[in-house]
Amino acid sequence: MPSPPLDTLRKWREQAINSHNLTMADFFANKICSFSKDLEDLYWLAQIYYLGGHYTRIEKLLSNSEIYDSLKCVYLLALSLIKLDKFEESHSLLSKYEYFDPSLVEQQPVGQDEYENVKIESLLCFLCGVCFLKRSTPVRAKNCFVRALKVDVKCFEAYDRLMSLDMLTADEEQELFNSLNFERDCGPASDFIKTLYQTKLKKIGVIPEIQRSIEILEDQYDLKSNLDVVLTKAQVEFLAFRFENCLKLTREIIKKDEINQTALPIHISCLFVLEKKSDLMLYSHELSEKYPGEAATWFAVGVYYLAKQANVESRQHFSKSLAIDPQFLPAWIAFGHSFALEEEKDTAISAYMTASKLVTGQHQPYMYLAMLHLKQGNLPLSRDEFMIAQGLCKFDPYLENEVGMYYYQNGEYEKALISFEKSIELLSEIQSTQSSYTGIYGKLWESAWNNSAHAYRKLGNYEKALENLFQILSINPTSTETFVSIAFVYHIQNEFDRALTYYHKALVLNDGHFFAGSMCRVCVQESVDGGFDFGFGGVVRGIVEGEEVDGDEDEGGKDVVEGLQKFSRGEVELRKKSGGDEVYDYRDFVKIVKNGNSSASGGSGSETKIGSDGGREIFSTPVQGSEVSSIRERLRSRGGHDLVQSQQQGGGGVRTRGNGGNGSGGSSGLGQGEGTPRRGRGRPRVGNVVDVPGMVEQEEEDDEMDMDID
Repeated sequence: MPSPPLDTLRKWREQAINSHNLTMADFFANKICSFSKDLEDLYWLAQIYYLGGHYTRIEKLLSNSEIYDSLKCVYLLALSLIKLDKFEESHSLLSKYEYFDPSLVEQQPVGQDEYENVKIESLLCFLCGVCFLKRSTPVRAKNCFVRALKVDVKCFEAYDRLMSLDMLTADEEQELFNSLNFERDCGPASDFIKTLYQTKLKKIGVIPEIQRSIEILEDQYDLKSNLDVVLTKAQVEFLAFRFENCLKLTREIIKKDEINQTALPIHISCLFVLEKKSDLMLYSHELSEKYPGEAATWFAVGVYYLAKQANVESRQHFSKSLAIDPQFLPAWIAFGHSFALEEEKDTAISAYMTASKLVTGQHQPYMYLAMLHLKQGNLPLSRDEFMIAQGLCKFDPYLENEVGMYYYQNGEYEKALISFEKSIELLSEIQSTQSSYTGIYGKLWESAWNNSAHAYRKLGNYEKALENLFQILSINPTSTETFVSIAFVYHIQNEFDRALTYYHKALVLNDGHFFAGSMCRVCVQESVDGGFDFGFGGVVRGIVEGEEVDGDEDEGGKDVVEGLQKFSRGEVELRKKSGGDEVYDYRDFVKIVKNGNSSASGGSGSETKIGSDGGREIFSTPVQGSEVSSIRERLRSRGGHDLVQSQQQGGGGVRTRGNGGNGSGGSSGLGQGEGTPRRGRGRPRVGNVVDVPGMVEQEEEDDEMDMDID
């Protein structure tokens, strides 16, 4: 009997595989397996089945064979079982690799491993982690991925899962990176691979180091047009709040790779933050037509509806995205925001908690949970969540501002000041990369300076409070709330002329500002009486509500009551020259007050903005100690409150109406009160959990667009 030409058949099999002619490859491979009992030939037949997507055939082929002497066959069978969603069977096959000792591979002689490039044991550890990930046990999955990298640093997929799914904290990522043996596993390419891996680490707080790595890759290795390098640059631009630059880079990436899973959430977030609803609608349509099976596609559609403030429709598409990929963090964050916007706090908390379990190294879900608890007045739970978030991230200015908001609301003004100053310090680190205080970046500085100023005011350091407030005017000279805050600081120091000047400026910008108008009248009377009298609360309320007011009930006495009542009848006219010719008549304000138009006072007419990276306001005690406790209940009865702004990072959010208080998952509109810290008012970065700014209300476009995507 002639011997079969196995060498010739194997050569033809290899050529057929290389030319993607799987039918011909199968024809030769199954003949070879009939002649040969070599597990290598069996592996190549299974490989042909895998390339053709015939996973069940692989299961039957390898399950009936003695494959355990070939780790490559074990790997291919486990991979096929995962493709068939048979995670229990795959884990049983790989169970010993959950606790595999990397030192065993290091003791093997060089060349013993069947894979020349990546050690097969590393791939088996990685697949074991995938099984745990599919079974929603991320901690055990993380341990398997780390073990895979310890066995062989070239197992990039394990490294990518750890980084992209935020399974490690920033400190843990750095510790793992430093422990990897690049020289042993990469040889002469170790420096190159190490630099590439460094660009995948968390970038918040280490932007200068990442930029140096980018320069090395561009200058020494000529990788300026490489998509991974461009993506890293886009992430840095996003963190530095340069969204226009980031959008240019993501467009460059998507032009070459339409479904880049890392670039898409950043690109979608930039469109949302920059309020490019038309572009977002067109891009969402394009994705839904070309890639209906991708989670990012329906995330894009959901974000478009979120931009239109159509929260119900946005939730439907976020749910569709999560059905495709339950580990898609941007969709979970935006899903939670869509509930928080409608004050469905319990459901929002559930979404954020799910996100926090899926990505154990990401601080944003915990920050949003803390903000929701803070809005509900649950300070102990809010504190616990904030502490967890701070343990995960020490370089987020949004987080530090939100922690300051917690301390401020809890009356711990010294601790609040420390957090607000830390937020300013972190923003200063970004300042060197900014050419001007524009856009969201400028809004963040406004919030940081404002909040710090009001913390100083609470502590009686009026000089520092004014210094920070004037910093705001240097970048935003038309900030009504800043003028009011400056006026109030002067007012409580009995500097009535200066106080009146800034109250007037505020009223020129917003003639319906209830607190400014009320305090202006009180300031006029007190300048005559010669002191700051805090017994005016009942008077102001009485004028607004048309009630009888007894002057003896208030510290201000009868003169204050009579003076204000005369003013309310138009018997007193105050005029303030502004810019030479412009005259402001405060009798107009009296008419507004008497008509009850005081929605700006922060009561039920207040506005709460909820966003992934911006903040909300909190309504706390307006004054304390020497600032008078007697004013507290009186002003609060009409909506008087502190103006504290918060900045927040990561996902999306939209402004919604509410009864003051803290917005959840985003930013709150600035309340009208006696000078309050604010929350940041930028646009939220809905999709990218790198970090997202606060949200300003998005105006409906005249040519409103609708989307009909199923």
